[in-house]
Amino acid sequence: MTTFWNDIEILRFIDACEQGKRSAPNTGSDLLRTLAADRGVGVDQGDYARFLRELAGLAEAGLLRWSMVPVPVHVRQPTPVEPQGYLDHMREFALTYEGRNQAKGRVIYEPTPDPTEDDGRMIRSMTLEDIAAIIGAAYSEPVEVLQFLSDSGISLEGFQFEQVVGGASAFAKHALYEMATGTSGRRRELRNFIGTWLDDQLHTGPSDDERDSIERDLARQGWFVKDGLLVIGEPVRRGHSTQAPTHAVDQLHPTVWKAAETRWRANHLHDAVIAASKAVNAMLQTKIGRSDVSEVKLVQPAFSSKPPTATERRLRFTDISDQQTRDSVTAGVLQFGVGCFMAMRNPIGHRPDDEHEMTEQEALEQLAAWSLFARWIERATVSAEA
Repeated sequence: MTTFWNDIEILRFIDACEQGKRSAPNTGSDLLRTLAADRGVGVDQGDYARFLRELAGLAEAGLLRWSMVPVPVHVRQPTPVEPQGYLDHMREFALTYEGRNQAKGRVIYEPTPDPTEDDGRMIRSMTLEDIAAIIGAAYSEPVEVLQFLSDSGISLEGFQFEQVVGGASAFAKHALYEMATGTSGRRRELRNFIGTWLDDQLHTGPSDDERDSIERDLARQGWFVKDGLLVIGEPVRRGHSTQAPTHAVDQLHPTVWKAAETRWRANHLHDAVIAASKAVNAMLQTKIGRSDVSEVKLVQPAFSSKPPTATERRLRFTDISDQQTRDSVTAGVLQFGVGCFMAMRNPIGHRPDDEHEMTEQEALEQLAAWSLFARWIERATVSAEA
């Protein structure tokens, strides 16, 4: 019975080898025999020709590449006319970027370059070094950094890591530099990676302080995070921006303004409000020592009138002497906080991008609400079970 070989089957096997999930084949014939064993079938002479045609088709489509075992010039050279001998000389199979996407079943849509995403400006080398240092600090070994970058959607093909000297940070730095100085597609990869990394969408990311520092640095260069993507805008210069905030805005609670500032200056208003809501949520989590819940489910137990328990601390306004007034304020802050998340955070976070438009006044009022809630959180005293 004739065996027909599937191109996707081949790509997926090599992808598994590159991820360390399968042993890499030594030759093309070894690859054929391994796939046949996976199917539980044998290999006949006709399989070599059919399998070689599949490999040639994958190479012609730009999905797969390999190298050939060097043969001295005075020795007869392998040719596809003798498929078994030719497969015996094939080695070091590797997927291209497109081949890896095919193997993983990813469909990549590349729209016409958007001038709001890339006008040819470079990301400063020092910024890339800072990002690489943060990534390197999160992983102890270079191989872990490479796996993180690969899992994050970066194609590492052609990066020549064998030339890199140093630890995990040096490998991260090399990869970021290669993308920053590469083709438009590589630069797009870099912007996607930095945007999702700063937006906490990857396995690891920067701390709040590190994120603020990187975003401020990027803002000075005219780069801003919008919907998990790095986009361009006017560089932010303190004291010289035409969009300088009013005195009232920069007097918001520091937690709110620190999170929202770069986005506000870039006129990304809904992103500024989202950033503020995330910062206040993190502030409340830290205050009562809980990371297992967030937003509404975090506010409700924090300001609950019930006594604290071993697992749930409460927030109380001990500076208010009158018990009735104290209880009233606590209940009001609870409802206010729940309202902030339900009426502001959730609609913005769940609506389509084209429904995110808001005026500067609306954004300012929402930031003010988050600022007021943050001040109440800061003012409250933690009450734990005795």
